[in-house]
Amino acid sequence: MHLDFSAPFARFFDLLGKNLGLFLGLGLIGVILPALAISYGLFFQTGFGIYDWTENAASIATADWWWLAGGSILIWFLKLVNLSMVTEVAILRAVGKKADLGAAFGSAMRNIVPILLISILVGLIVMGGILLLIVPGIMWALATCVAVPAYVGERGIGIMGAVHRSFELTRNNRWMLFAIFLVLFLGLGIVGGVIGGAGAVALLSTGGTEALTSSDNMTVLQIVNMIFEASLDMLGNIFIAGLYVCLREVPGKQNPSQAASVFE
Repeated sequence: MHLDFSAPFARFFDLLGKNLGLFLGLGLIGVILPALAISYGLFFQTGFGIYDWTENAASIATADWWWLAGGSILIWFLKLVNLSMVTEVAILRAVGKKADLGAAFGSAMRNIVPILLISILVGLIVMGGILLLIVPGIMWALATCVAVPAYVGERGIGIMGAVHRSFELTRNNRWMLFAIFLVLFLGLGIVGGVIGGAGAVALLSTGGTEALTSSDNMTVLQIVNMIFEASLDMLGNIFIAGLYVCLREVPGKQNPSQAASVFE
């Protein structure tokens, strides 16, 4: 049996429709508000933000590099915690279970290093495939796309076990996954273009062409960019978690040996 093309999209919209407030809270409290606070602190300390430091790279003092590194690491840390929490909550809600946010946070703190190592391992696998004529890299990216939710959802599976489980779950479904991600990326591109265009029009309508170049409005654009990026990250995490559940439900893909799975 193969994965149905519409199943991940249906699962994604069902998760959002039934748990929108929960996910908004996780995104705002877990990433967006702390990241905005960190970015504002960095801006007032150094005069530049997380998203525009490259424009000031030539004039950044040594002390400011430390501020930039610290702020970036903190935001990166928040995103890893949020990735684990959103993934666990999405998996639990996808199978009709109640999500315990305290337990999810505790798991997230334990999962930081393993998820980081899984991300590095997956990155190396994909990079190796790209060096072998690109196509293997694409296939291996698809093969490892649910390694993180496999680790979160099947506790005790281990880092290598999570990557192996992802290969197992995606086997015979990778061309379908390619089509799914192609449609997803095209959709996100259209949405991003519409939002970006609407924002530019709004700024131009309130301040003319100077609105896009003044330092104040560039700061506003950075804030909007950060919120948009964090929102896309969270939506992507929800989609991947839903996709993982859909792949598990394909006949022959269940793994009953995982006694510590959140599915039980």
